[in-house]
Amino acid sequence: QQDMALFAQGRQDFGALGVSAGLRGQYIRGEDGVESHRKLLPSLGLSYRASTNLSLFANASQAFRMPTFNDLYYRDVGNMNLSPEKVDQFNVGFLYSHRFRPSNITISLTGDYFYNFIYDKIVAIPNKNLFIWSMLNFGKVRATGTEINFSFLWKLNSKIEIENIANYSLEYAVDITDKNSKTYLHQIPYVPLHSGNFHLLLRAYNFSISGNLLFVGERYNLAQNIVENRLAPYIDGNLTFGYTFLTPNYSVLLKAEILNVANVQYEIIKNYPMPGRNFRLKIEFHL
Repeated sequence: QQDMALFAQGRQDFGALGVSAGLRGQYIRGEDGVESHRKLLPSLGLSYRASTNLSLFANASQAFRMPTFNDLYYRDVGNMNLSPEKVDQFNVGFLYSHRFRPSNITISLTGDYFYNFIYDKIVAIPNKNLFIWSMLNFGKVRATGTEINFSFLWKLNSKIEIENIANYSLEYAVDITDKNSKTYLHQIPYVPLHSGNFHLLLRAYNFSISGNLLFVGERYNLAQNIVENRLAPYIDGNLTFGYTFLTPNYSVLLKAEILNVANVQYEIIKNYPMPGRNFRLKIEFHL
């Protein structure tokens, strides 16, 4: 397929208030039985600088995604009858940041509430049996929720710093295709209601140590939210130790990783257990 797009975007500030608008024209020429598509995708954004540290924003836009080559043609999985995925997106939020100069600490907090309508969402689910997956369109999906992101950076000096990044997501992604369906208002497959991540890094001279915790709440492997389709929530923790060797011409980064530190038994895909505690060594050369 051939994909051609044309963009136009503008922004105007009225004191603390900023207004932006855009238009994307997209033409996808299909081949080998794939339908051609023409789309005009508008966007509108508002931002307001409430103070030196606090900004508010709101956005509305439309998005459009064609099935990828693998979505269409990959052996046993691809589906040549897939329709493009279309999204109406709305979100409001805030960004707060502050730098504490005497201690050289910088913090940032972002909150975002989103409300999206997704038409013909492209998903991969077991269609024929557990071992043969297929790409399918999922009718109409309403995705609402919030995302919160926090970051912390403390530079003790030019050689030592501590960094923390944390995020949390609450997402109701439910099927609203047919009110008479058994799956109406059920969470769509493999989308957790709750998820989050916590990352902590200490860098001192050439050494570094970091830890990462990933939390994924319960999900369902099929469209119907029943006990038989439930996947248990899990927390996966990793540790990474690093040392950088410096020379005038290049640097070498040596990393030792402990993956799944707590040896948790969990599944990302139902009936496909993930590895227990394991170890990995990496060497990176940088010129």
